[in-house]
Amino acid sequence: MPFLFDTSTALNTFERCEQLCRTAREAVGRAREIRSEAVRIRQEAAAVRAAMRHRRRQDDRSGPARPTGAPAPAHLVAAAQLTALAAFVHARLDEEVAASGLFHEARCPAGRAPGAPGTPGTPGCRCPVPHRMHQDIAVRRSIVHTSQAAIRDADHGSPHWPHDELSALLHLKALALSYETHGLWQEEWRP
Repeated sequence: MPFLFDTSTALNTFERCEQLCRTAREAVGRAREIRSEAVRIRQEAAAVRAAMRHRRRQDDRSGPARPTGAPAPAHLVAAAQLTALAAFVHARLDEEVAASGLFHEARCPAGRAPGAPGTPGTPGCRCPVPHRMHQDIAVRRSIVHTSQAAIRDADHGSPHWPHDELSALLHLKALALSYETHGLWQEEWRP
């Protein structure tokens, strides 16, 4: 039996394909516009923050002596930001631990238990996804603890002093970056 080729169907298919390609190109163009707009907005926000910090420094220098409620020294502010950053990452990891219980398989006894979903290690649970999520979270949590210890216990007399401390801070910021859309995210945490 000879193969019959319907030209109208093929033509419609090619037209639809061309239309989808045009739509995809338009979407890519719009995504680039949105991305460049976001970069511009971030740069403007950073410039405004820098101007505000500069103005605050000038006001501090030219103004009267600081009152007792004056801002804390820079190293205390940095320590507070580090503490807030670490607490933010720990809280997000705790949320991921809680959400991992949602990934049990249908036949898993831990997933069918009444109340809160079970965690890996529950008798009879052999679900790979929650187990893998807990392993991943444990690794990220250990990176946070190691980074905090490296910053807290920094030896300022060491030849590697600023590098080790800055590297640990960068690791913390990189871990926090995946949560930048969260409402508690602070822009100064961006690596």
